[in-house]
Amino acid sequence: MTLKIYHLAFPLFALCLVHTTPVTTQAAESTSAKISCDQLVSNKCLNCHSETRICYRVKKGKTARYWKKTVKYMIRNGASINEIESKDLVTCLSSPDKEVFAFCGIKK
Repeated sequence: MTLKIYHLAFPLFALCLVHTTPVTTQAAESTSAKISCDQLVSNKCLNCHSETRICYRVKKGKTARYWKKTVKYMIRNGASINEIESKDLVTCLSSPDKEVFAFCGIKK
């Protein structure tokens, strides 16, 4: 009797494993195709916000903590930003490079 239960339980267990295994190929592809900071800001922020709003805060030198909270708030309100993009946005906006300065019209 227990042998029959085992035969029924194993396929169900295997089926659960198949459906709960995370897919990592998509995340690996998105990291290899990393886009520049100004493109990331344009693609993810300018859908809802003006350039002036973003650049004002970049010029003020807002911290990574500030941008992390801001990006989380954006995600809660419907922004389509994955975890990798979120980290990249925080880095781009808290420690802007030449591209972001050029995007904002800041001469540095």
